[in-house]
Amino acid sequence: MVSRGPRRAAGLLSLLLGAAAVRPLHRAPPRGAARGTPRLCAPSRATIRELVLADVDAAVELDADAHPATLWTREQYAAEIECANSCALGVVSPAGALLGMLFMSTVLDEAMLTNLAVARSVRRRGLASQLLDAALADAREAGVRLFVLEVRQANQAARRLYLSRGFVQAGVRRGYYQRPPDDAAVLLLRCADEEEAGALTDGRAHGHAKGGGPATVRPGAELPSAALRRGVEVELRELWPQEGPR
Repeated sequence: MVSRGPRRAAGLLSLLLGAAAVRPLHRAPPRGAARGTPRLCAPSRATIRELVLADVDAAVELDADAHPATLWTREQYAAEIECANSCALGVVSPAGALLGMLFMSTVLDEAMLTNLAVARSVRRRGLASQLLDAALADAREAGVRLFVLEVRQANQAARRLYLSRGFVQAGVRRGYYQRPPDDAAVLLLRCADEEEAGALTDGRAHGHAKGGGPATVRPGAELPSAALRRGVEVELRELWPQEGPR
């Protein structure tokens, strides 16, 4: 549902802001027995939990099913699961099968959603929505206020999901995807304050504030990187005409 490339998922943010700026997304205990504590997830008795290294092979298999044209390697999955500033969540069936997964990287108060995948056999059951809601809630608790992602223009189902959670389109990367060819829509979500941020994960906001305007992106909002700004420069100038160079 979101773009992936050969780089590490957190590479764009961490390289631009420096390793010293990176902090964990989750306020979690040290990696070990406590990691992977499940949360209940409908439908059925599936659970949402943090992914661990033992899940790498299942993640690779799920990736091949959900994103056959843009696969991460086994090493990339292992690195992301172990990365201190990476959120790695999975939906797991009672039998232990990995049904869906989400990866998000964070630097300071900004986060990039890098991978959201659900097995084809269990799509349209709300698993992607629950993964996204869980990740947004965890990130908000950790102080994240700006989210960014890239999604295929042709992926209407994914775009509807993100828009329903308050994301707005800030630009387009022409010809970003190759197999098959497609443009990438760049979506942003800005948590203006605690009240609006809380509404995002319980379905109340749907991208609009009480006054009817955008709830999560405002003029002059910071973008997470200079590289992203260059990629959507024209569209951002049209959206935020009063914003000067930074």
